[in-house]
Formats: sequence, C-alpha cells, structure tokens
Amino acid sequence: MLGIVAVIALLSVGALHDALFGELLAGSRQLHQRATALAGLGLQRGMERLEAATSIAPGEEEAFSLQPLADSTDSVVVSIRHLGIGTLPAAHSMGRLVAHHFQIESTGHVARGIRMTQVQGATRVMLAK
Repeated sequence: MLGIVAVIALLSVGALHDALFGELLAGSRQLHQRATALAGLGLQRGMERLEAATSIAPGEEEAFSLQPLADSTDSVVVSIRHLGIGTLPAAHSMGRLVAHHFQIESTGHVARGIRMTQVQGATRVMLAK
C-alpha cells in the first residue's frame, strides 16, 4: 500500500512539474510575441520619420526610442542609417532625382530581458543636389 502511495506521489509531482513548465513556456512565448510586435511598431515609426525627413546626408544615422505604454517597462529602440545614394534608370527625370538607400533597425525590449530585432531596407527618391 505504501508503495502505491509513493508511485502516485511521484506521478503527481511529475504532472505538476509539467504543468508549471508549460505555463513558463507559454509566458515566455507571449513575451517573444510582444517583443516582435514592438519591433514591428518601431519599423513603422521609422518609416514615418523617414518619410517626413527633408534631407538626410549619406553616412548619417538617426536613433530614437519609444515607450508605447507609459506604465510599462516595454520599450523600442530604432535607428535609421543612410547607406548611400544610387542612380535611377537613364533618362529618368533628366537626372534631377536620385535614390537614397536606408536601413531601419528596430529592437523591441520586454520583461525578462527578452528582445526581438527586425531590420528593413527602404529607398526614398529625392531631388538631386
């Protein structure tokens, strides 16, 4: 009888351990998804800032951070890097326009040190100087 009670106790401890591990895993997955969403938000804000910029010099980098919710420790760090200037196809607008190439990098930071980084390239056509 005592042996059966010991076996049942071991099986109960094993089931409890599996349940707690599953809960921890689900919480971690939720944090990863939140970090991914924050990184996507940072890319969107980076594109908006790039669209509003009037002139950005080659080699220049602009960085900014966001805190989407005031009462949360979640944050987003975004950097916009100007990679260089390219030409448009021949005879296009008589050389008055050039293509500026950018890289936007966004990192979402959440609890437990979990972070997710997304990188996106962008090209903006601007007047040649």
